[in-house]
Amino acid sequence: MLGAGLTALTLSLAACAETLSLHGHVPDAEREAEIASSQATQPQVAEALGSPSFIAPFDGNVWIYFSQVQKQVAFFTPEIVSRDIFLVEFDDSGRVQDTRRYTMADGKTVTPVGRTTPTLGNELTLLQQLFGNFGRFAGTERPVTGNIPTQ
Repeated sequence: MLGAGLTALTLSLAACAETLSLHGHVPDAEREAEIASSQATQPQVAEALGSPSFIAPFDGNVWIYFSQVQKQVAFFTPEIVSRDIFLVEFDDSGRVQDTRRYTMADGKTVTPVGRTTPTLGNELTLLQQLFGNFGRFAGTERPVTGNIPTQ
């Protein structure tokens, strides 16, 4: 009995262990330096660094490599431990023009506005929603129109 209790306690404590999860991919500093100092083309960058995490939606000449590490304990909300972003900007001829690196220290906290946008319409109670259509459609038959296949 004591052995089963200790096993259960050990398993329950193991379930509370912190887990780290990595999302995305940021290339190592050595490859970044090679790209930054060269006039590499887009295919050469893709071969050296891999495909980007994102391509900027409004400017296809900006490639974004994104990485984030999260720590989570049991069922609690995950905490972001680190975030790295590496940007490669190409000129119109497809050659590297500029590179930039951002970390969590470069980020800014955005607080959403708490207001809501009012919408037009009626605010119905639950009973009005459930019973609102009773009796509305009684005796209103519509004639069938259109081509109806006959056999």
